[in-house]
This record gives sequence, C-alpha cells and structure tokens, in this order.
Amino acid sequence: MISIIVPVFNTEPLYIDECIISIRTFFDQNNDFEYELIIVNDGSTNKLTLDFLNSLVLRDNWILIHQKNKGLSAARNTGIFKAKVGSPFKVKPVPGWC
Repeated sequence: MISIIVPVFNTEPLYIDECIISIRTFFDQNNDFEYELIIVNDGSTNKLTLDFLNSLVLRDNWILIHQKNKGLSAARNTGIFKAKVGSPFKVKPVPGWC
C-alpha cells in the first residue's frame, strides 16, 4: 500500500482539488497499486480552505485530519503516524506536484 500525505495550510481550494484529481487519475489508471490519501489540515484559518476540506466526499481510502498549526514537518509527521503503511517507508516530497 502507498500512503500519500497532503499537508494543507490556507491553500486555495483550486490547488487542493488539482492535487486530489492528479492523485485519483494516477491511481485510477494504475489499478495495480492500493493507496490511501491522508489530507492533514495544519490549522488553516482561511474559510474557503476549511469549507472545501469539510465538503470533500471522502472515499474509503481517504483520511482528513484537522490539527492546530504546527508547521509542514509536523503535519507530514501526523500523516505518517496515521498511515497504514508499516516500516520501512520513504518520505519523498515531490517539488511542484501538490
């Protein structure tokens, strides 16, 4: 199983949506992979961001976590702790992807 962690802090809904669509498209085209999507809201205060995150229709393999703002690393760590993937795991940020 592949766990994808998407930290969010006051991100425009359009960018969150593009990220999710990109992930869904990849895995819909590559059925060989089982995945879970973990979206970590790192204390967003932007109403548009919060409304969008709360309106997501979560699939069985999606998790939405709300936490107080702790920064990108802490948000990523929260996602890692919630991930179903056991050890070993790799953290690989993809620049410019999400």
